[in-house]
Amino acid sequence: VRGGDSVFSLVVLAVYGLGSIFVPILIIRWAEYEPDTTHTMAMMIAALTGVIAWRLMGLNDEVFESIPGMGAAFITHFVMNKIRSPEISPLGRYDWPDDRKTRAIAAALIIPFGAVEATYAISGPDVADSVSGPSGDWIVEANFGSEQLADGFEYVNDGETISINMHTDSIEDAEDINIVGVRATLTYSEDETSNGIGCNAPGASNSDPDTITSTMAHNEKNMTESGQNSDGPPSSHSVEVEWYDSSMIGNVSNVSRSQITMGLDSGGIGLGAYALDISVTVGTGGAIGCAHTDDGEDVEYLVELITLEYSIEPV
Repeated sequence: VRGGDSVFSLVVLAVYGLGSIFVPILIIRWAEYEPDTTHTMAMMIAALTGVIAWRLMGLNDEVFESIPGMGAAFITHFVMNKIRSPEISPLGRYDWPDDRKTRAIAAALIIPFGAVEATYAISGPDVADSVSGPSGDWIVEANFGSEQLADGFEYVNDGETISINMHTDSIEDAEDINIVGVRATLTYSEDETSNGIGCNAPGASNSDPDTITSTMAHNEKNMTESGQNSDGPPSSHSVEVEWYDSSMIGNVSNVSRSQITMGLDSGGIGLGAYALDISVTVGTGGAIGCAHTDDGEDVEYLVELITLEYSIEPV
């Protein structure tokens, strides 16, 4: 239904907003505190503001909006009472406890709570070892894709290393893509030349292979691979860097859904700068009366981001 999500959000906002408004007002009235119109309106505005602000900040996934809304209403009640009618107890027919009782109540609440928190901090599980959700058996289907980051040609001289710098800012909506790796593919031929009367001898004009080396890097992760060319058709090799847990794909047992997500969702790690280094070390053949020349190679490169979409289903 067009606009259904917006209508649902408004209904949820109205429910939490009304609850945050009327619950605090009813509680103080049950305590026989009689707020005037200004006092009541201030509480209502504070409650609704608290609900909206909490929802806009995205904190409602953990704590319902009604809790900060009611908290804002009660705080407003105590502030309004202190400013406008300090001679009346904010608790209505109940007297506000004196300082000694207040300290005793605070101690009774804080000391046990603090002891529990301290015990948990000392002996509780580390955050890294604690993964939410029950363990179970899952079927995880993975769909890998790619997004082109850069391509081009470079002539690389013998003994030279060139660097090609790239950034995911060149890809539209890259932050919405689950980038789990990068792959660089290099393609190259042999351009070694020979000259001389001796080149007519069998094998004298054959080229020696060159070694083309590529290093792909992103943040602290990098990988290096090499390949060699020949007199025949173009040669190629690839170098890949990945940062996902392949063991979380397929039939996965004794782990939680959160652990699978942690292993397959990059969480933005794939965003940022990338660098591809290409170097060439030539090999020069030759024979008596047949001179060979090879100064470097033309290298074609293609850099692709490896993307991953996945689904998790219980067995």
